[in-house]
Parts: sequence; structure tokens; C-alpha cells
Amino acid sequence: MPVLWNPGAFSEQTTVGMVSEAAEAAKSLRLQLQYVEARRAEELERAFSDAVNWHSDALFEFPNPTFYENQKRLVDLAAQHPAR
Repeated sequence: MPVLWNPGAFSEQTTVGMVSEAAEAAKSLRLQLQYVEARRAEELERAFSDAVNWHSDALFEFPNPTFYENQKRLVDLAAQHPAR
């Protein structure tokens, strides 16, 4: 499952905690996480395209101010690439 994230958005401790908790949850669900990095709004389309190329049915996103500010764009990108 692709995970959209911005590794520079939070402190290293917070980021490590989120990654650790996501890995633990994925393991219990028998999912493999693939991290897709987007540090700026201009990178969202490329990141989403990368996730789509993995033929995933879902995308998880870590909380991030950039993603929040661009939530309409993320929804539009999801609508353009429905699950297969």
C-alpha cells in the first residue's frame, strides 16, 4: 500500500513514531507499505502517479500541512485514478 508522506514536515521523533506505528498496523493487516515522498504541492501529481503505477486500491497519507492545504487536489487526483 502506498503511503504519501513528507519526511521533513515533522520532527524526526514524530516521523519515526508515525512510520513505526504504520509498519506495525500494516504487519497486522498483512500489507506492505511503499513510501511516496511529496515535500511540496508541486510534487503531489508525480507522487500520486507513482502510487497509481503500483496498482494499489488505496493510498494512506500521513498528516501534513501541505496535504491538508491541497486536499481538493488530492481528491481530484484520486477521482482521476479509480481503484482497479
